[in-house]
Amino acid sequence: MVRPEPCHYERHPGAASRPLPPSYRPRRPQESVLHRVVREHLETWLAEGRARSAWGEGYPFYVEKELRDLLRCGDLSQGFARLRCAACGHEQLLAFSCKRRGLCPSCSSRRMSDEAAWLVDSLLPEAPYRQWTITFPFSLRLALARDPRLLAEVFGIAIRGLFAWQRRQARRAGVLGAKTAAVLAVQRFGGALNLNVHGHAIVPDGVFVLAERRYRFVPLAAPSKDDLVALTTRLARRVTALLERRYAHRDEPPLGPVEGALAEAMRHPFLPASPVGPDTTADDEDDLRRCASVDGFALHADTAVAAADRLGLERLCRYGLRPAFSQDRLALTPDGRVQVSLRKPWPHRSGSRVLTLEPLAFLRRLAALTPPPYVHLLRHYGLFAPRAKGRERLPSPPPSPFGPRPQRLPPHSASSAAHPAPPQPPQPPCLPAPPAKASATSAALLEATSAPAPAPDARPPALDPNLPSTLPEAPSPWPGEPASRPPRTRLPWHELLRRVFAIDVLVCPRCAGPLTVLAYLTEAAVVDKILTHLGLPTRPPPIAPARSPEQQDLFEPTATTVGTRGNRRDQATPTAARAPPHPPESDDADLERTVDETMDWGA
Repeated sequence: MVRPEPCHYERHPGAASRPLPPSYRPRRPQESVLHRVVREHLETWLAEGRARSAWGEGYPFYVEKELRDLLRCGDLSQGFARLRCAACGHEQLLAFSCKRRGLCPSCSSRRMSDEAAWLVDSLLPEAPYRQWTITFPFSLRLALARDPRLLAEVFGIAIRGLFAWQRRQARRAGVLGAKTAAVLAVQRFGGALNLNVHGHAIVPDGVFVLAERRYRFVPLAAPSKDDLVALTTRLARRVTALLERRYAHRDEPPLGPVEGALAEAMRHPFLPASPVGPDTTADDEDDLRRCASVDGFALHADTAVAAADRLGLERLCRYGLRPAFSQDRLALTPDGRVQVSLRKPWPHRSGSRVLTLEPLAFLRRLAALTPPPYVHLLRHYGLFAPRAKGRERLPSPPPSPFGPRPQRLPPHSASSAAHPAPPQPPQPPCLPAPPAKASATSAALLEATSAPAPAPDARPPALDPNLPSTLPEAPSPWPGEPASRPPRTRLPWHELLRRVFAIDVLVCPRCAGPLTVLAYLTEAAVVDKILTHLGLPTRPPPIAPARSPEQQDLFEPTATTVGTRGNRRDQATPTAARAPPHPPESDDADLERTVDETMDWGA
């Protein structure tokens, strides 16, 4: 028997052997190590913080909110968007995110990608750029993490010193009237979840000079080793003088749970009893061409991108805006401890690549790395500042290979597009004549508004000087003047995924048709009905109760669930671990206490 020849159909040659295109897979945060550790030890960690504080206040509200919002991020029971394909009827549910900027790896990665895309597409003109990494001594990092004003002043000193060096280089090259610009990303973390407040500045390798109402970029030579040593010495001298003026006659504030977490996060990850410091086995940074260190202050300027490498510039911006850690590097040991895989061996004689922490110690490190509210993590200087004079005269960035960014519509335009106005009755072809008793001002105003529109290259007509001074001026600029840049817009989530991972999530995985958003659902009854029909959980995983010491089991709080959504409330309210009751103090010193402090209240 002769077997028939195999027959297969290919849309084009080699289509059957090509790998499958990347597809979008919804994340499952409840299965991650971070989510499990937080929900199992959050209440215990909060109770420990209240016990450590002097007045029982515990950790700040923003730290607790960051962790509780992390548990709600990506949970379908808290609401979702419903997508449907009109061609085949396929539907998808996309959970909402917490939109926090501190600890959530997903939302921090979105912020990283969005900020980097905006910098490259809308702000940074085409020029060679260099990354300047600014680090500080260990004795200063705790003060920088606790005092946002000091952080702003110290980074201002560093950037102003860098700008002064660039202007001197320009004057030596015969360039006068040079303007400088920079963007700086603040990071609070190191490679081992340690507290390391430092900055990554993206600075053009040159200056801008005004020529014919537009700034023109003039390149400068790269910094030398001597230049870096001089800049670092000046930075150390000026910051030291600032600290002497600020803290000369000021006592140290009392240490609370946050300050204790900050101090613990600065310790050596493999030698807990000693602070993090230089090690004899660490790589010698003097071998680098453009790096200098003076009294703990360090400048690194050995990373640069060419003017035409816009994708490399975007990757450099993402590096400075990256989150504190990746979930892929977290793991749990059989005894419940957290393991953090390091990207490279720690510069210590042990050379370990894995950091092992207790769950409560891991949460204390996360609290230390959480940025306080209203502290800018992306700072703009010089011509890149939002209100800088002449920012609109900078050269426009080159077109992005991913297409133009969406423009923001005014509120009335968006509402009129969504709900068009009903048709109006026809109007008369001309305006009626002004009444006989009308004032001269109203007659002049009517004449000005009914005049024919001027040509595009003509100046607007002058209005009557008798008109009120509150009339709006013409919004269009004069010919030749640079137009103001459009307001900033955030890229939609599907555009970010297409830009970073080359995945189009609005394409149906079955028929490759377009997916459209049917509704955004947050009502508890509707959400529960849909999730029950699909066989998905309608309640978030419960948060474990606070585990008190064995002698305080009678005062242990009850279990709680994650947050609130819509009209759904917590099943139980989290409470602090109560201490044994004490009567109020008496004014009479001879009055004997009615409660013995040494009594074992947990027996």
